[in-house]
Amino acid sequence: RISRTGVLIDQSRREEKVAELEQIVAETNRTLALAGLPVEGAGKTSALVRRIEGLVRDHKRAGETLPLIYTETGQIATSEEQLHELAGLDPVLDVLLKHRQATKLLSTYAKKMLPGKRVHGRFQYLMNTGRTSCNGGKLEVGGFNLQNLPKELDAAKSHATTIRGCFVPAPGNVFVVVDYAQIELAVLGWAWKHQLGFGGSLHEIVSQGRDMHRLIAAKVLGKEPANVTDPERNAAKPVSLGRPGGLGWRTIQKQAKLVYGAALTEEQVRERMLAYENLCPELTEHLSERVNAGLEIARALGLTPAAYNAAIGKPRLFPK
Repeated sequence: RISRTGVLIDQSRREEKVAELEQIVAETNRTLALAGLPVEGAGKTSALVRRIEGLVRDHKRAGETLPLIYTETGQIATSEEQLHELAGLDPVLDVLLKHRQATKLLSTYAKKMLPGKRVHGRFQYLMNTGRTSCNGGKLEVGGFNLQNLPKELDAAKSHATTIRGCFVPAPGNVFVVVDYAQIELAVLGWAWKHQLGFGGSLHEIVSQGRDMHRLIAAKVLGKEPANVTDPERNAAKPVSLGRPGGLGWRTIQKQAKLVYGAALTEEQVRERMLAYENLCPELTEHLSERVNAGLEIARALGLTPAAYNAAIGKPRLFPK
């Protein structure tokens, strides 16, 4: 229903936001150009890499090692994650971050809010991360991800000045905000117990109002659940949500860093994965029950190549 109806845009707010973002882009463009760090053209990546290498040399001369993020091919990464780590050491990189954010807000969101058009997101569920997903869909005009709108620094002052604040209820309507506690785990626990018959550990944990993310963190850290901090709890979320979807330690490690800002080693991720299975043994059975759904459906319905060709009037002979 949300996808079909779409969300209304306050065009005056949208126009104010576009003007603000275009001003930020222009100002940061000038600053970066004066610093010898172009944001367009073939040389922009190499210029950024050279600047990062300069920071490395400065630290080396001071007898310090600067930890960097590298790509799979061994090159210095120029991602936002890398820039966030280095922005405190070089104000120009902080300017580059602001430029990238403003450019993304313009191209990905603000300029897709077309006059007279609603924004139609398209939702998917049962993702292997354990969450739902959203995108613009192929047929919707002006569609984009409505589920993960970017957080902006000035949101604390007024949501009306953010991309999120451009969405308004239609006349005579209101927005209703609802947040279900551990909804994905509640559904999974019910399915494990009642639908699949794997066991009721997770079902019991959720039914008793206990926090699965907090329990995993407590088991790994040797703490009482009440003493687990929010960052420690967040570091367990990618495991408790993504592991039932078959995510391995590498993907969970990336999710922890990108979504929750938690830098975990392989050992730390594996400790949390093991803690999950100890708390909920049905997870082990769940992960072992991998089947080829298409093949099983074909077998159940008798969908053989011979049956298909016979159905379309082109019978063929197949060897026995």
